[in-house]
Amino acid sequence: MVYLGHPALADTSLSRSVGEGFAYSNINYDILGLIVQEISGQSFETYIEEHIYAPLEMENSYTSKAEADENGLAVGHTYFFGSPRSSDNVPYPRRKLPAGFLISSAEDLGHYLIAQLNGGRYGAEQILAPDYVTMMHQPAVDTGFEDMFYAFGWRTLDVEGEPSVRHGGDTSDFHSDLAFSPTRGWGVAVVTNYSGFPIYHVLNDPVNEVLRMASGYDTGYAAADNSGLVMVVWGLIILLVSLNSVLWGIFYWRRWHRSRQLRLVWHLLLPLVLVVFSVNS
Repeated sequence: MVYLGHPALADTSLSRSVGEGFAYSNINYDILGLIVQEISGQSFETYIEEHIYAPLEMENSYTSKAEADENGLAVGHTYFFGSPRSSDNVPYPRRKLPAGFLISSAEDLGHYLIAQLNGGRYGAEQILAPDYVTMMHQPAVDTGFEDMFYAFGWRTLDVEGEPSVRHGGDTSDFHSDLAFSPTRGWGVAVVTNYSGFPIYHVLNDPVNEVLRMASGYDTGYAAADNSGLVMVVWGLIILLVSLNSVLWGIFYWRRWHRSRQLRLVWHLLLPLVLVVFSVNS
């Protein structure tokens, strides 16, 4: 049971035993952020800033969008019917901060990857014991995809006998992707101010390409191209909405046409329209 003194979680329990099955859920990371707050006695923002951002010298990383905006945050874009649309007004809810609204740069995420590849150490700072860092990268639960496992916040996959560790994330207008090889010591972080489900396969390609160019290494994560399927789904949605609008239009027109009060107007208006049309012709 997870309670933490919050009434909303008083009756919440696990849906299955730990390690029994895989189900990715953003809300679990929100709960994890709450646990961090309760145990540390600090806000989640303060804890991240003091224990991760500061020791890793992540000077262009933020827990507040307002502060990030003041320091040059790029305008996010959302994929919409084949083109990017700027999205200045996308909400950044504080309650979702642990799940995916921390703000960073590719350079700062490089510092984070150095710590991941160096037993939790960046320069003179040790943010996590080496044994715990190693544990974070170990495959723990089968995700249901071929040879892919979930570790502690990472997805792992063997590529030609070598472990590959990777995780990506998206809001509606930003995309990030981190991948590294623990055995080769290579890693890459890619961030873009553009996101959207139909183009995930495009957004994920740069990570593999950079690693191939740098070391001949491939993370092995081939994202499927879902753009065709998504366009079909959008087409069906548009068709159904259009059909619904036409049917409602016919329904209300029939009600209006049958109204005694408006029938006289209709019989006067229609001849007038026809006369005007014939004169202009």
